[in-house]
Amino acid sequence: MRITAILLHAEKSNQSAMRFYERNGYSVFRNAEHRLLLKKEGQWMHPTR
Repeated sequence: MRITAILLHAEKSNQSAMRFYERNGYSVFRNAEHRLLLKKEGQWMHPTR
């Protein structure tokens, strides 16, 4: 299975988390009322059993 994007939420008030995620390649995908949906695009292979 190939994974092409990772999505996660971060609270808008958590500036430390935002800096961390931005340094690691995440960008804002959607802006909600109190949180941001972040997205990192790429190519990862899911480990098989």
